[in-house]
Amino acid sequence: MRPITRRLRRELDGECAVYQVRYRFRGWNAPTLPAVSDVLGVLAKQPKGPVILVGHSMGGRVAAHVSAQADIAGIVALAPWWPEQDGELIRAPRVLTIHGTADTWTSASVSAAETRAMAARGIAARFLGIDGSGHFMLSNPGRWHRLTCDAVTEIIRSGRAFSGKPARTPSLPARQAQPSD
Repeated sequence: MRPITRRLRRELDGECAVYQVRYRFRGWNAPTLPAVSDVLGVLAKQPKGPVILVGHSMGGRVAAHVSAQADIAGIVALAPWWPEQDGELIRAPRVLTIHGTADTWTSASVSAAETRAMAARGIAARFLGIDGSGHFMLSNPGRWHRLTCDAVTEIIRSGRAFSGKPARTPSLPARQAQPSD
């Protein structure tokens, strides 16, 4: 996630804050869910403004759970781990799910189904499969980075769903929490 964090900082050039949350503990750790608490703690210390969460694997699960408890403007879920229909928790109005089709750690088909269910609930949600890519975003990392940064930028600047067109409207004051696993 560090390369994506650096790219977001560079591309957004100070128009919003970009944070990469480091979890206190490794793993999901139910029922206490310290990773969710870690992100909520970072958000509580920040000024009010739109929040976009970017999470890979467990970070996608954390983003879903945070979305159920906080006002989140958008989520970019990268190969998310949603083993218990965690996508149902998402209340953010805009979601982009990106998943490698060759992922053997988390299920691209579950991610696609969860994203379709979000869209059926009225969320502007879209699934993008990256053919032949696995879980760790090592196959064509530039594409993963570009898609992530484009989605975050579009949410910040325009508030539109993921049209693929460059945003041209002024940016909103925003902050970004970026869970990492």
